[in-house]
Amino acid sequence: LAIQYADYAHWQHTYLKGEVLDEQQHYWQAQLADVPVVHGLPLDYPRAAVKGSEGGLVSEVLSQALTSSLKALAQQHGMTLFMLLHGALGLVLARHSNHHDIVLGTPVANRTHAELAPLIGFFVNTLVLRVDTRHAHLSDYLAHVKEVNLAAQSNQDMPFEQLVEICDVPRNTAHNPLFQIMFSMDTNEHSELALDGVSFTPIEAQVVSTKFDIEINAVEENAEITVNWVYDTDLFKAARIHQLQAHLERLLSSMVEWG
Repeated sequence: LAIQYADYAHWQHTYLKGEVLDEQQHYWQAQLADVPVVHGLPLDYPRAAVKGSEGGLVSEVLSQALTSSLKALAQQHGMTLFMLLHGALGLVLARHSNHHDIVLGTPVANRTHAELAPLIGFFVNTLVLRVDTRHAHLSDYLAHVKEVNLAAQSNQDMPFEQLVEICDVPRNTAHNPLFQIMFSMDTNEHSELALDGVSFTPIEAQVVSTKFDIEINAVEENAEITVNWVYDTDLFKAARIHQLQAHLERLLSSMVEWG
C-alpha cells in the first residue's frame, strides 16, 4: 500500500488545524446555533434518566414503480436519492413533532481521497443534518435540503466528538447530543464472499439494539427500496413507527405526483 492508516492519522492531525479548522468550526457553529436539545416527536413512554438500548424493528418495502419514480424526481431536482428521502423524512417528522426545525444524524464514509480506498481502518464520521421545513414550494424545500447536505459533506472533516464540544450542547445520559434520530442509506451492491473450502450463511441477529431513539436505514436492492426502522422500545410502540412509515410512503407518492 502506498500509505498506511498511521499516515492518514498523521495527515488528519496536521490538516485539521489553523484556517481549515477555523472554517469548519465557523460553519458548524453557525449551522447548529440554538439547535433543539431533543427532537419533538411524541413519546409513547416517558424518557428514562439513562438511555436504554433495547430495540424493535419495522421494515417496509417501497414498490419498484415508486422507487423508479423517486429516482426520476431526484434527478429532476439535481439531487441524490438519499437527499430526496432525507427531505421527505424531514417533512414527516416535522408534521408529527409540530416543529419546523428537524435535525438528523447520518454516517459518512469519510474516505475523501482515492488513496484511502484500499486501507483497512475506521474512517467513518457522523454528520449532523439540520433542515428548516418552512418552505412554500416543494422545489424550494428540496433545494434547501440539497444545500444542507452538500455543505455538511464539504465540512465533514470535523470529528463528531469535537463537534459536540465546540457547539457546547447540554450533555444528558437520557439521550444523545445534537441528534437522536439517525438516517442512512445503503446503495452498495452486495456479493457473496467466496473462499476455497469455506461456505458462508447469513444469520439474522436475534436481538435488536439501538444507540439512538430511532435509526432509519433505506436499502436500495432489486429496483426496490426497503425502509428499516429500528426504534427504542423504551420510548415508542411499534404502532407509532408503522404510522411514521405509512405517512412517509404516502408523502413520497404525493411528491412524485407534485413533481
